[in-house]
Amino acid sequence: LLIVYPWTQRFFSTFGNLSSPTAIIGNPKVQAHGKKVLTSFG
Repeated sequence: LLIVYPWTQRFFSTFGNLSSPTAIIGNPKVQAHGKKVLTSFG
């Protein structure tokens, strides 16, 4: 979502470096949030 729709990055300003697709994929806060979201779906 952050890569395809970069404007959504403004909602995640506390996540740190979101300047490139590589930075987003390797960001531990993004990974933790993704895991939390997917777990909530069951």
